[in-house]
Amino acid sequence: MLTVDLSAVEYLDSKAINALYLHADHLRLVVSSHMMPVLQISGLTELISVEPAAPPPAIT
Repeated sequence: MLTVDLSAVEYLDSKAINALYLHADHLRLVVSSHMMPVLQISGLTELISVEPAAPPPAIT
C-alpha cells in the first residue's frame, strides 16, 4: 500500500484522476478538505482509502 499525500494539491485534472484510478487498489490518499468533493464526484472515494490531511498550523 502506497500513501500519496495530496494535501498541498489544489487541482486534479482528468489525467491525474485516471492515474489514481489505474492504481486504486494500491493507494491510500491524504487530501485537504477542498479536494474531497472532487474525489467523491469522480467516484475515487469508493475505491481508495481517503484520509483528511492535518489542518495547517495556526499563525500566531
